[in-house]
Amino acid sequence: MNWDYLFRKYTSSLRSLPDFLIVGAQKAGTTSLLYYLSQHPDVYVSPRKEINYFNLEVHRPLSEYRHYFPLKIQRLFHKNLKAGEATPDYMIYSQVPEAIAKVLPDVKIIMLLRNPADRVFSHYGHNLMMKREWLSLEDALKYEDVRTGKDYIDIYKCKKDAIKNYSNYNYKARGLYYEQVEWFLQHIDKSNLLILQSEEFFKNTLPSVNETLRFLGLTAVKSLNAEPQNQQQAKVEKNESIRNELIRFYEPYNEKLFALIAKRFDWK
Repeated sequence: MNWDYLFRKYTSSLRSLPDFLIVGAQKAGTTSLLYYLSQHPDVYVSPRKEINYFNLEVHRPLSEYRHYFPLKIQRLFHKNLKAGEATPDYMIYSQVPEAIAKVLPDVKIIMLLRNPADRVFSHYGHNLMMKREWLSLEDALKYEDVRTGKDYIDIYKCKKDAIKNYSNYNYKARGLYYEQVEWFLQHIDKSNLLILQSEEFFKNTLPSVNETLRFLGLTAVKSLNAEPQNQQQAKVEKNESIRNELIRFYEPYNEKLFALIAKRFDWK
C-alpha cells in the first residue's frame, strides 16, 4: 500500500497549487531542468513528473491535482517555497493554456525549445524504445496527420486514447513552437513566460538554471549535480535528406517564433 499517496489524497484540501509549470517541449530537457531545480532548497517539485492534469484530467476535481503539491502550512514556515511540475504535453493542445490560466492565473510558465528538426529524431527514437512505433521515420512523417487526426483533437471532447495517440505520433506538429507560444501568450502575461534554448541549456547548464531560478524569484546557486536525465532512447541514424527537408519545413515557423519572442536561436 502506498502510504504517501493515501496521505496526499486525504490532505489534498490542505495543499496549495503550483507556482510554476515546465510545459515543454518534449525531448528538449524538461526532466533535466526539473531535476536541477529540485536541488534548490526553496524548490518543491511534484513527486510525479508529467501529471498531465490540464490535458488529460482537467474534467476531474482539482483536489486530484492539489495532492501533488505542498501543504499550505509548509509555506508558513518556508515563505520562499516555489512548487512546480513538468508536463511537456501542456504545450501541444490549444485549449490547455486557457485551462491553466483559469486555475493558476499567476503561474510562471517555462519552455525549453530544441531545434525542431532534431527533436523529431529524438521523438522517433523514444517511440522505438517504448515499442509503440513500427513505421519507418519517413512513413511516420508522411502519415502523421492521418494517424493523429490533428484537426479533431479537443481535450474537452476527445476520448483519452485519441489525445494520447496525438501525443505519441505528432512528430512534426510538436515543433510548431510559434503557434504554441502564441496560445500561452493569449492567456498569460509575457512577464510570466520564460523561454530557454535547449541546446544552450545543455551547453551552459548552470547559467541556464540560475536564469530560471531568478525568473522564479529565487537566489542563484553556485553549483549543482548537472547529470542529464531521461536520455534513454533507441539510436536513430540522422538521415540528412529527411533532416534537411525538416529544416526547410520549419524555417518559416521558426522565423515567426523569433519575431514573436524577440530572440533568435541558431537552428541549422
